[in-house]
Amino acid sequence: MDIETILTKFFSHSHQYPAFLNRAQKGDVTRDENPVSHFCTYMGIFDPMTKEVFMGHHKKADKWLFNGGHIDKGELPLQAALRELYEEVGLQLTNDDLIGPSLINHITIPPSTKFTCREHYHIWYFVPVRKNQINTDHPELKKEFYTNKWLTIREARVTTTDETNLEALRFLTHII
Repeated sequence: MDIETILTKFFSHSHQYPAFLNRAQKGDVTRDENPVSHFCTYMGIFDPMTKEVFMGHHKKADKWLFNGGHIDKGELPLQAALRELYEEVGLQLTNDDLIGPSLINHITIPPSTKFTCREHYHIWYFVPVRKNQINTDHPELKKEFYTNKWLTIREARVTTTDETNLEALRFLTHII
């Protein structure tokens, strides 16, 4: 499903829908096409048995975040989520293993030498797994994160300062 269809099918009720749809209709939705303003996927990895979430201290953002990444040119959001899950934590999943798309949110990134990005339009998927399915020593994790760990929702709320991730944690409280 392309981004406009996803937005209309799943998020037309959201107060953020008009801005997201407007951005999607402008085209050039990937970082390859527009390095300043583009769509990304986030994956809220959680273990429904232990009621914990998997987060990491991101090197560039210097914040505790869920895993996520940019959508590549020619890729659909779900494909990007599945690719990122494999690249970052070694999970080989299918479309049916993810919950979503479940949430959208937007962030404006302050000017910095670390980022060319200034706007991210996030499409969230949630990923129920068992803790032992995640490779916490995956080489890609080490490239992007100082450290990663499983946290309770309460611990995660205290640990992250990122509003988009806090919104995802609020959403997760209704799932787990």
